[in-house]
Amino acid sequence: MSEKDPKWRFCWQQLNTTDVEAAKQFYGELFGWQFSEQEMAGEMYTIFGMSEDAPLGMFQTQPSDAPSPPLWIPYVSVPDVADTVGKATANGGNVLVPTTAIPDAGTFAVLADPDGAVFAIWATANPDQEQPMPTGNNIPVWYELMSPDPAKSASFYNALFGWGHEEFPMPEGDPYNIFKLGEEGIAGFMRIPTMGPGDPPPPMWTIYVNVEDADATFAKAESLGARILFGIMEVPTVGRFAGFMDKAGAVMAFIQPEPMDN
Repeated sequence: MSEKDPKWRFCWQQLNTTDVEAAKQFYGELFGWQFSEQEMAGEMYTIFGMSEDAPLGMFQTQPSDAPSPPLWIPYVSVPDVADTVGKATANGGNVLVPTTAIPDAGTFAVLADPDGAVFAIWATANPDQEQPMPTGNNIPVWYELMSPDPAKSASFYNALFGWGHEEFPMPEGDPYNIFKLGEEGIAGFMRIPTMGPGDPPPPMWTIYVNVEDADATFAKAESLGARILFGIMEVPTVGRFAGFMDKAGAVMAFIQPEPMDN
């Protein structure tokens, strides 16, 4: 077991999409991910990662008339799925996929927080073998919640996972908040920004993938048909990042982190 306990941390990600083959081509070219097929709980899933020996998540086909659009769903590792589901519903969350066991692997459930942001929880059947998410280029490195009510979000995820939070004032607008596990920042959250005329974006979790070159990734995403949601932005001591929507409509982001001082 790694010295960093995987519990209460992000551990997996799932793309629900209407076209798995198109998603494989898009993300394979964008991030260099490799793919394999695997049956779980009676359904076929596409597993992705930097190699077949280092899976990072999975793709699942959803019907074109599904009630929600294609989306990325982050998973958090928990000790007990049923107990966490109970805490979620007691604190205003909703169950989208009930507690489901995958033989010899573990148990999961898909939930929505009180504002509707979708996420999932996972309890491994083999805790002695569980490891934290790997790190490196083209691997998810950060997770960010867009919320209409950051204070309510902070309360919900604290009750669910024991996450604390810290607020960071911004030069303009609302502060940026960091979910913390102990002293470690593990995700961000902020109020949904005003985007001008039209409906605001829905509450959602966004996954950020670590990249070596933000400009090259931005150009590649555009060439592959991504819809750019926000162009490259730079935050001192953080890095350069941008967000996009894939061709099916799922939202993702990438970041070129600022090098850390040795």
